[in-house]
Amino acid sequence: MLELIILRHAHAGEALTDFDRPLRDKGRREAIKLGELFQSQKRWPDYALVSPALRTSETFELASQTWPSCPIEKPQAIYNGSLNSLLNALSQIPSEAKKVLIVAHNPGVSYLAEELNKGNDYLGFSPADWCHMQLDISQWEDIHPTCGSIISHA
Repeated sequence: MLELIILRHAHAGEALTDFDRPLRDKGRREAIKLGELFQSQKRWPDYALVSPALRTSETFELASQTWPSCPIEKPQAIYNGSLNSLLNALSQIPSEAKKVLIVAHNPGVSYLAEELNKGNDYLGFSPADWCHMQLDISQWEDIHPTCGSIISHA
């Protein structure tokens, strides 16, 4: 079984382009607090997919400061990606990765959690919200709707 942690970026500020929006001070504090929580629960990933947008990259960098390092991929397709784009990116993860973190944007992260969850419950992700799921698959290429169960979320 594989594990997936779905994280929406922390609170972001304004910029000339959506892609370049940095985290606000509040967002920086949220990301650091999230990292501390994950550290205390040993909830860190062994592989990360991070949207290349500034706010998602900053969220990951601040949250992961105390975690063991892991491979990080920043595919352009998950920047404001659709459900299909997120599923496709997840299906490309190397087989040795067992616990993956995806840091991305709404509405994609909400749709992803809802589709993967066997209960199909809509969780609604505010900034810095996350969901940890156990997936009933042994290879990422087999990811599909309703293959997951929620372990925890906030």
